[in-house]
Amino acid sequence: MIDRTAAMRLADAWWAHVCDIQLVPIPFERGREILAGLVTDLGFALGSQPFTVDPAVHAGATLVELGVTDPVALVRTAAALGELPELSARAGEQSRYQARFPIVMAAVGQGFTQAMQHGYGPFARQRVREQTESRFRAVFDNIAAAMFVCDPEGRMSEVNPAMCQLLGRGPEMLRGASAFEFVHPEERRDLARRIYHGLVLPGHGQLRLEFRVRRADGAYAWIAGSLAVAAADDGGRCLIGVGEDVTEQRRVRDQLYWQARHDALTKLPNRLYLREVLDAAIASTGPHGRIGMCFLDLDGFKAVNDHHGHGVGDRLLEAVAGRLHDAVADKVSLLARLGGDEFVALIAPPVVEDRVMAVSRALLAAVCHPIDIDGRVLRVSASIGALSTKIGALDADALLDCADAGLYRAKADTRERIALQYNPSQEFPALSR
Repeated sequence: MIDRTAAMRLADAWWAHVCDIQLVPIPFERGREILAGLVTDLGFALGSQPFTVDPAVHAGATLVELGVTDPVALVRTAAALGELPELSARAGEQSRYQARFPIVMAAVGQGFTQAMQHGYGPFARQRVREQTESRFRAVFDNIAAAMFVCDPEGRMSEVNPAMCQLLGRGPEMLRGASAFEFVHPEERRDLARRIYHGLVLPGHGQLRLEFRVRRADGAYAWIAGSLAVAAADDGGRCLIGVGEDVTEQRRVRDQLYWQARHDALTKLPNRLYLREVLDAAIASTGPHGRIGMCFLDLDGFKAVNDHHGHGVGDRLLEAVAGRLHDAVADKVSLLARLGGDEFVALIAPPVVEDRVMAVSRALLAAVCHPIDIDGRVLRVSASIGALSTKIGALDADALLDCADAGLYRAKADTRERIALQYNPSQEFPALSR
C-alpha cells in the first residue's frame, strides 16, 4: 500500500498536470488533499482481491466533481500516476500491479464519462454559476438599455446604471422600492394585472410592454421593453426587465399620427380622421342608432381666391375654421375639413332632428359676419346638407354621400340654405334657412 508521503508527491504531480490544461475552481490545498486520497484509493484498487475497479470509477467521477471537465485530463492523469504500480505493490507483485494499471486507468475514464453525461458536479456547477453570473453582471452593468430585477410583487433588488439614469435616481433609492411606484397612475393597475396573469401566475414566459414611468423631476418618460420570469438565487422566481427610453420615438410617432389625421392649414381633423370616428360610431351604436351630420360648403370662396389670390384664400379658410370650431365645439363629436372649402360636423348618437338643425344654424351664423384679412373685409356664406337618419346597413361612405347630396340640393336652390335629409332614400330633402 502506498505511503502518505508518496501519495502526496503523486497528488502534487497529478494536480500540476490537470491545472496545466484548465483552471480548477477550488483552492490548491483542498484539491491536493482530495487527489492524495484518490491516489491511495487507486493503489488499493491495483492490489484488491478480488480485483475491483470501483475506486477508480469513483475517482473519475470525483475529477468531474472538482470541476475537471477536459477529457485531456485523463491522459495527463495516467502520465502523472505512472509510478503508482511500483509504489503500491508489495514485494514480488509489481508485474501484477503493472498489468492492472491500464484497466484501472480505463475505469477512471469510465467514471469521468458517466459523471459528465449526468451533469457537472457541485464544484463544476459552482464554476458554471460563477461564470454565468460574471457574464450577466458584465452585460447588466454596461448595456445601454435599462435593466432591473424584481420579485413577483415588483420590489426591485437590482438596477443597472441605465435604469438609474432613466429614472433620475441612485441605486440606493431604487433597490427595495416597488417598480409599480414609478409607473403612471393611469397605467399602473392594468400593467400589474397583465404581469400577474401573464408571468407570475404561470411562473414562466415573457411579456412585451410599453408604459410611462415617472422621472425624479416629475416628468414622465415612455419605456418599451420586455419582462421575463427567471430563477432566483433562493430557488424561487424573479422577474428581469429590460427596456429603453422611447419618449422621443413616441413623440415623433404621435406627431406623425396627428399630422396624418389633421388638415395642415386649419389644424382641424381631416377626412381620414372623420372616417375613423364615423366607423367607430357606427360600430358602437349599431343599426338601430341614429346619427347626424352637417356637410358645409362655403359660397363665394372661389371668387375670393380668384380676386385676392390663394394666400388670402388660405387665411380666410383658417379664420372660417376657427369660427366654426368655436361655434359648435360643445355641440358636436367632431368638426373636420374634407378639403377645399368643405367642412363636416359629426353629431354622434343619440341624435334628434332639432339637435341637427341647431348645429346647422350655428354653423351658418358663424360665417355670416365679415372677416378681416390684412385689412381686406371679406364676406362668404355657406350652404349645408344635413343628415339625421338611422344607421341601418349604411357605412361611412354612404352616410357621407347622403349628406353631400343634401348639400348640393341646398346650393342648387339658393345660398345660405340647410337641406335636411331624414333618410338616405329621401329624394328631395327639406329646405330651411
